[in-house]
Amino acid sequence: MHQQSYTYANLIERNSIIYRNLTAFSIDNNTISHSEYAKGVSLLSQGFLDLGIKQGDRIATLLLNGLELIEIIGAASYIGAIIVPLNWRLTKNELNFIIEDVEPRILISSNELISEKKIKASTSCKILEIKKNGLDNIKGKVLCKPVHIASENCLIIIHTNSTDGNPRGAMISHQGLLNQAMQSALTWNLNSDDVNICALPLFHVAGINILLACQIVGGQSKILAKFDPVKILNIIEYDKGSVIGTFPPMLSTLIDEAEKTETIFYGLRVIMGLDSPNIIQKLQIKFPTSIFWSTYGQTESSGSVTLSPFNKSPGSAGQQLPCVQIKIINEDGEILSENAVGEIIIRGPIVFLGYWGLEIESKRTLRDGWLHSGDLGTIDQNGFLWFKGRMPEKYLIKTGGENVYPSEVEKVILSNPLVSEVAVIGVPDDKWGEAVMAICILTEGAKLSEQDLITYVGNKIAKYKQPKYVKFIKEIPKHNNGNVNILLLNEILKL
Repeated sequence: MHQQSYTYANLIERNSIIYRNLTAFSIDNNTISHSEYAKGVSLLSQGFLDLGIKQGDRIATLLLNGLELIEIIGAASYIGAIIVPLNWRLTKNELNFIIEDVEPRILISSNELISEKKIKASTSCKILEIKKNGLDNIKGKVLCKPVHIASENCLIIIHTNSTDGNPRGAMISHQGLLNQAMQSALTWNLNSDDVNICALPLFHVAGINILLACQIVGGQSKILAKFDPVKILNIIEYDKGSVIGTFPPMLSTLIDEAEKTETIFYGLRVIMGLDSPNIIQKLQIKFPTSIFWSTYGQTESSGSVTLSPFNKSPGSAGQQLPCVQIKIINEDGEILSENAVGEIIIRGPIVFLGYWGLEIESKRTLRDGWLHSGDLGTIDQNGFLWFKGRMPEKYLIKTGGENVYPSEVEKVILSNPLVSEVAVIGVPDDKWGEAVMAICILTEGAKLSEQDLITYVGNKIAKYKQPKYVKFIKEIPKHNNGNVNILLLNEILKL
């Protein structure tokens, strides 16, 4: 059964032999080799089995980046369980929705995050708290061998926002993550000398992608619990940090910090992410060996589907990767010729399995053998993808690497009785790439300040979803079908 299967557990075992004594992961002064990682994962997986966790069960985590989270992911792969890394930036209600959605057997967290988010154990989900000794109190006493499962099995569920405001759990397979890692490692020419600066949160697929890309070639990941520009510069200067992924405003903050010193930071050669051209052009002054790689991808595609050096085609999202096929289609599903704008569709072993518990939505997204992205784009004569925004029904705001659906924010704002009508849009922002703006009509006779409304929203949903800007106007322009006329609204606001 599954003779052709290859899972993350198999990679861990392989690396424990091939790269035995090379450093795999480190955080601050705590370092583990590839063989030590495999042993820790094996003991932890036995501990999970002792707790009654079996193949297909979900293990939720509410953790900052750290060795514990990486060991949990490895142990889940050993026993065929599914890891659900929770975004600690979400509110209590948002987190509880996800927990109820996936029904995990256990939730592993720290006392600080459990207390801050006020999450309580339930009859179906036991909370395991990480102590000062890490995961030692959970680990078993004997080593555990990986179970034999299909590489198409789900390893991780990452929740993404949807148009109705409720997160959807994207199920990503071992196959998807490993193919993603291999094509990234190949494209960037990674080897065992490379050091990934793991500053992106590991509840995002991008952070996991880069970590696995270095791991698959025997490289090292230096883990940061949270983004810290001073620590990152030290890793580049003293620890040969060579690879990093960023979301706005991480890169501009890092450049600003570097400019406070007289040091030229050599060795950093791969920077992947999304950022403005003026920020990317500033890189060469302080980071002369670095190349910024433009990319396009989704959680549903296990991460990147395109990657190219920014300077090869400034403004594009890069060329498709080796394990990916991309086409552009019109509303009738017909494949369009080069330079025509339409929906981006994706095919290949990196495509996700579907949304957890959402059969109809999964079939709609994965139809005709393709992942329908909901994004608009065009492919030029040289094969470069140019992103052209979202399809109207899937319009979202991308702020600091996080997805925000206007409908979710609008729903919260309209729960305030002082607001009678609202339109939420994205506006360009130098720091975050894009920012949330709410255009509101107050109920007759009501008084409400911009800041009070921002605070109101921030108390109900994650802070990154709250409007950065609020405008009160008398009338919101609309099309004949009742939809907001974004173009006319931008003219009125002079955006």
